[in-house]
Amino acid sequence: MVGPAAVVEEVRQLVDLATVAYMPDAHVRIRRDSEVSERICRAAITCFERFGVRKTSLEDIAGEAQCSRATIYRYFEGKDSIVLETLRREAVSFFSILADRLETVDTFEELFAEAATTSAEVIGNHRLLNVMIEVEPQLLLPHVAFGPSNAVEIASTFLAPYMARLRDSGDIGDVDVERASEWIVRTVLSYLLTPSRTLDLSDRQQVTELARCYLRPALGCGAPINNE
Repeated sequence: MVGPAAVVEEVRQLVDLATVAYMPDAHVRIRRDSEVSERICRAAITCFERFGVRKTSLEDIAGEAQCSRATIYRYFEGKDSIVLETLRREAVSFFSILADRLETVDTFEELFAEAATTSAEVIGNHRLLNVMIEVEPQLLLPHVAFGPSNAVEIASTFLAPYMARLRDSGDIGDVDVERASEWIVRTVLSYLLTPSRTLDLSDRQQVTELARCYLRPALGCGAPINNE
């Protein structure tokens, strides 16, 4: 059984590495896990949802958080580091939710359905992400597709232990877990970013059918794959 806490901790470390990669300056420090930093991040999310990320100023965030700019600078390097920290927190929260739902899956169809429907549910109900996707997609793209620890890589790393469990149980073939996990992530991501006329990602029955009819055959149909 894959332990969700261990998987989420590994993902948390990857997300932290991604944050550092996008803020490479050695002097950048983010003070986390305090009431003040939590309040600043909550205020930032409110402002980003209200004004958009680009139009939000530190003065806006300070006013919403009921603190001074000087206080913000004691916890964050500036607005860019606040943006990255809010994305980091939301990413870890999402993977924590998904880990709980994947803990007991026994088949590939169940895994894909949980991954797809949970992604659709969380992102569909996430006001900030929807604002960024619709109004400022250029701010999200670097974190989704590029960089040393982008969203595809992080999500693939998260999914790999669950795919390995299905492979070891014989539910899928003797696949390369890392490549298969990345393929699944890219499939889900493509449906999220480019909605389909033929598939409702929030419809578990439709998603399960897609996994059974079109994706499972590529994973060996439960039989080991002959690599010769």
